[in-house]
Amino acid sequence: MVTVVIKKNENGSYSGFTCSGHADFDEAGFDIVCSAISILVLNTINSIATLTYNNMECDSDEVTGDIVCEFPDGLDDKGTILIDSMIYGLKSVEGKYGSEYVKIFGNEK
Repeated sequence: MVTVVIKKNENGSYSGFTCSGHADFDEAGFDIVCSAISILVLNTINSIATLTYNNMECDSDEVTGDIVCEFPDGLDDKGTILIDSMIYGLKSVEGKYGSEYVKIFGNEK
């Protein structure tokens, strides 16, 4: 299962997210759930880096599938919308294929 944890700071603004695991919906190379999640997460990271002026620190491990992304200074409105869009897409994948393949958690800290 892919686990996505959305982190928020004390003001309720996004402070980062983690994405870990593999969906195991199908074998490697044919796993459409894992592909959908990867596209949503990576497109969000690339969009924040390209389309906003937000400070972002990301690290990934292709073997484990883990991605850690932090926003040390928080996000502006554009960055917030991009994270909102990622969450909407991830929840759509979770709704379509089930929480046994992807689960999204929010952190209200």
